Amino acid sequence: MIERIINYLRPKAKMLGIIGIILVIIIIFLVACNKKVTLTCEDAEKIVLEKIKAGTIIECELKRKNFEIEVLYQGIEYEFIIDGNTGEIKKYDGEIMN
Repeated sequence: MIERIINYLRPKAKMLGIIGIILVIIIIFLVACNKKVTLTCEDAEKIVLEKIKAGTIIECELKRKNFEIEVLYQGIEYEFIIDGNTGEIKKYDGEIMN
């Protein structure tokens, strides 16, 4: 797919010069970063709830290839970052809510 994009944009990049080349590079980068993940938000939430069983999911958002999940438990809001392909917990921390 990236090769098709390059072939499509190559003549246009030549017409625009250096700006065109930069645009082609940006587009290739954006396409490469837009890879799908194997887990769903529900899968990532289950992983988090295994760690904080009585927690309440506040938000689940996919950012690039990771899920960012916020959980409320006993007045503390925890943030988890879950790998969207492996399910690995990459980071978590808690913040006391007022």
